[in-house]
Amino acid sequence: MTAAAPTSSRGPLLSLPTLTTLLLITALAAAPHAPRLPAWLLVLAVGCGLWRYWAARRGERLPPGWLRTLLTVGAAAGIYLEHGSLLGRDPGTALLVAMAALKLLEMRQRRDVHVLMYLGYLLAATQFLYDQSIGMIVYLALTGWALTVLLMVAHQARPPANPWRHAHLATTLLLQAIPVMLILFVFFPRVAVTR
Repeated sequence: MTAAAPTSSRGPLLSLPTLTTLLLITALAAAPHAPRLPAWLLVLAVGCGLWRYWAARRGERLPPGWLRTLLTVGAAAGIYLEHGSLLGRDPGTALLVAMAALKLLEMRQRRDVHVLMYLGYLLAATQFLYDQSIGMIVYLALTGWALTVLLMVAHQARPPANPWRHAHLATTLLLQAIPVMLILFVFFPRVAVTR
């Protein structure tokens, strides 16, 4: 039986500069959640990011499946012990951070990269459950813009000669979304933020 030809979602993984940018932008998306996360989860997230960077830089193998499974079960158990549940705003956000961090350790194909970027969008969006201030809106809009630029770059077979072209297109998309955002702001109820 012959293997199927790789599709675009299974192409070669990111270049080291693009991977580094992905790690930094994912950290930016998760950073506002840091004060609400347990210290062990922050250590896990940073450790997974450093491990992924080191593995890419040195050409090392990623951790075996049994270790990733152990880390995943351990993270879920830790979040359950911390919050008494895996459901709800705080445990759900902690679980999302843990799963994004652990996804770094299994990024082997291009589709895994896309999943991590979408998790970055979710991490940014969940921050609105905690803070809807103007400063946070600007911060998360810039994070979303950076994720969009990176998503465009990641869809290229080779690193683009002019990444600013993607930045310009992402800016255009963000500006085109403002009228829709204003309509949603006016006509749809917002989630009350409890402090």
